[in-house]
Amino acid sequence: MRMLFVSTSCSKKKYKEVYEMRNIELIEPQQKFCNLLIDGMSVNNDINIECLTAIPVSASTVNQKNFKEEIEIIAPNLKYHYLSFKNGKLTRYLTLYINSGKAIKKWIKNNNNEQQIIVCDALSYFITRPVQKIARKKKVKVIGIITDLPRLSTNMKGRKESYIKKIGLIVFQYLTEKSLSNYDAYIPLTKSINDYVNKDRKPVLIIEGSVDASEMYKNEKIIKKKIMLYAGGIYEKYGLKNLVEAFIKADTKGYQLHIYGEGSYVGELERIEEDHPQIKYMGMATLEDIIVKEKEAMILVNPRFSNEEFSKYSFPSKTLEYMSSGTPVLMTKLHGIPKEYFDYVFLFNKEDSNSMAHTLSEIFNCSYDELNKKGQLAFDFVMQKKNNIIQGKKMIHFFEKLH
Repeated sequence: MRMLFVSTSCSKKKYKEVYEMRNIELIEPQQKFCNLLIDGMSVNNDINIECLTAIPVSASTVNQKNFKEEIEIIAPNLKYHYLSFKNGKLTRYLTLYINSGKAIKKWIKNNNNEQQIIVCDALSYFITRPVQKIARKKKVKVIGIITDLPRLSTNMKGRKESYIKKIGLIVFQYLTEKSLSNYDAYIPLTKSINDYVNKDRKPVLIIEGSVDASEMYKNEKIIKKKIMLYAGGIYEKYGLKNLVEAFIKADTKGYQLHIYGEGSYVGELERIEEDHPQIKYMGMATLEDIIVKEKEAMILVNPRFSNEEFSKYSFPSKTLEYMSSGTPVLMTKLHGIPKEYFDYVFLFNKEDSNSMAHTLSEIFNCSYDELNKKGQLAFDFVMQKKNNIIQGKKMIHFFEKLH
């Protein structure tokens, strides 16, 4: 089987280059999500994967004006094809659109009578739309991976944008939402996303994410610290304000709250930190550094509100990341998370700051052995049921049934 994986996902080596050339720091869980699935599928030697990638930069994040086409070979059956483009505010989209169209024509033409399948990150509209059009003419199946809804992914963080950018976002949302109906099958993050986009009941495989199977047998001895850690977007709408207020009210038993990331709540958080030294804003960090910190912490927390509209479509990437660290997780009961996960984490029963403070106090009173047992159960669950090789096999089996 030949597969073309169309997205903004880079190899680890290339993404490190991208990270270092940017003039601002960004959180991009999509990179890890796609990389793990790609690696999980590539373990199967019967599939040849070419990743058609728009490098995730823009005129506002990188000064370089022109990016040349590159090919990076990772394994005999896995390579990355980075598209060339002019890095301007509009020319980036136009040149990527044109060059992705040229690339898909060449990829289809080079077929040697093998089964072909195309997988697209559905939110990367300017490279996936020409792929959809050309693949349909050539009668090649195209599957959409949908990790979020366009109208939610651009609106939910509450950022202030210029009038022109707001118009651009509205156009992007409209075009992307319209293109969602043009896939032959779907791999959504949650059942609610599938219910929203898959009105015609086309074939579907729900994949909420995966964890790195290579971590399964690592036996690391980690020195734990009395730290509750949050890593992700720092927005009041994500429950950070309630969490901070709850932490101040709780009997912390000497714990500190460490918060990593960026977002509109950072300014307020830094002001609170001045009066409450047990709360520490740690700024941005690389994914590799965050994973180390998650393993060293005593508890990982995600206070995202469950009553927001986006919560039923959401499976936060940090859920699997947290659980794969072996550190126990405290979280809200989001509608987008399957019930099977809730047996392996601690839960906030209510989400007001007083109720959260009560839950925090109970958690901080748990012994090290109690916490360690919960973390180990979560680790075993995701490593045995949700590792990227298992998820990759599910996807390949799904693709085979489409023909």
